[in-house]
Amino acid sequence: MLPENSITVAGNGSACVVLFQAGIVKNNQKFIWNSGCAAMGFDLPAAIGAAIGNMGSPIICLAGDGSLMMNIQELSTINHLKLPIKIIVLNNGGYNSIMQTQEGFFNNNLVGCNPKTGVGIPDFISVGKGFGLKTITITSNLEIEEKVHELLIEKEPILCEVMLNREYKFMPKTSSEKKPDGRIISKPLEDLYPFLPRADFNENMIINPLIEN
Repeated sequence: MLPENSITVAGNGSACVVLFQAGIVKNNQKFIWNSGCAAMGFDLPAAIGAAIGNMGSPIICLAGDGSLMMNIQELSTINHLKLPIKIIVLNNGGYNSIMQTQEGFFNNNLVGCNPKTGVGIPDFISVGKGFGLKTITITSNLEIEEKVHELLIEKEPILCEVMLNREYKFMPKTSSEKKPDGRIISKPLEDLYPFLPRADFNENMIINPLIEN
């Protein structure tokens, strides 16, 4: 649904994964992220820079709820300068990427990744209104088309909170594998999680798989 001349800035974790997995690139679109660095809080400042440097282009900012909290004060900058940024907050109740790492490699010992383990997440609609922004909420798949259309035609800064399933997992994804003896083995790009049974994996390879050390 994004127009051809749009610029999409994404944070990390869920925010960039949805672009990698579902984004359809059209002519003259730009996608900006820092996935390799994965610095939380990148999204809002980068979107502000994109808006100031490309006046007239639609700017979409995909932010995770945890990442947005790192620079949430910049909502005031966006409102003050009347930058037409469409902020989409993916609310999964904390740091989903960190939670998956703790589940996969630390025996589900969760620390500092969601409200139950010490991370507070505010009501982003109230926060957006407090900073003077228009707001909308998406709570189900049935609302997506109508509300994304509403989001895209808005000329002023707007914040859209998308309520996600807090138990979802990034799949497929690059991941290391924890062996029964405790070793953690880094996997090549062609061997994504969830890992296929080795017979199925080998059958689908057109080159010899790497030998694990």
